[in-house]
Amino acid sequence: DGDREVGVKDRPISEDALKELKNAWDTTGRKTPGDWKEWMRRFSLELLRQSPSPIIHICKNLAQQHQQLSHELLNASFMSVWSELCPVE
Repeated sequence: DGDREVGVKDRPISEDALKELKNAWDTTGRKTPGDWKEWMRRFSLELLRQSPSPIIHICKNLAQQHQQLSHELLNASFMSVWSELCPVE
C-alpha cells in the first residue's frame, strides 16, 4: 500500500482486543453530559490502545496524560480499528 511508511506493519486485532473494544463502545447507562464525556474519554483511549497501527498505538501513554491528544487522534484511531474490522475487498 503506497500510503504506509516503509517497514511499519500493522499488528492484527486479537479476539481479546475485540472484546475490550466492544466493552468500550457500550453506551448502556449513559445519561448525563458527564457520563458521556467520561465514555468518550475511555472510548478514545481504548481505540488508541487497540489500534493495529503502531504509530497510533504508541501514542496511548501520552494521550492518557494529555486528554486533548486522545481527542485529536480519535478519527485516526477509529479509522485504523474500523479498517481492520471491516476490510475493503
